Amino acid sequence: IFKFLALNIVYVTIAFALSGFEWRHFGIFYAWELLTCLTFQSFFQMVAAIGKTATEAHAIAQPIYFLFVLFNGYFVTKATVVFWMEWAIYISPLFYFINQVSVALFLDGTPRYIFSEDGEKVVNPAYLDSGQYVIDYYRFRDMQTIAVFVLLCEIILFRVLQVVFLKKLNNPDR
Repeated sequence: IFKFLALNIVYVTIAFALSGFEWRHFGIFYAWELLTCLTFQSFFQMVAAIGKTATEAHAIAQPIYFLFVLFNGYFVTKATVVFWMEWAIYISPLFYFINQVSVALFLDGTPRYIFSEDGEKVVNPAYLDSGQYVIDYYRFRDMQTIAVFVLLCEIILFRVLQVVFLKKLNNPDR
């Protein structure tokens, strides 16, 4: 685990440095990235316990991973998802990562509308260039408690299933 954490912090630090974001956001970015990484690590180890070979495990993981990537709240947004697939957004670890990091980085409270001098409600010219526009467009909301809960539950579920699958499908003692 030490090697994983060391490599992870190096990778994230380099990626964050290249992003151009202010360093005051690094802690929140890293915390969500690490929790998401641990979720995916648990997922892939669970899938590895299912497959008898690496090829088989890869074939099993691919459609589920694709679902996580596609329904991450960015490619398929809460505004554009068909109602019968909305569940896919809420099981995607990437959704919670992108949602929470976006809220931390872009939520600035810029109002969509302002009142002109004559009292008329007009679109705020600063709104379309604001981070708030991004939050509103993708329908991101601060859901920190729910996000932590879902990601921790997924980690636990994947780890429990990993043990079950190792025991039932690929028991090395047989």
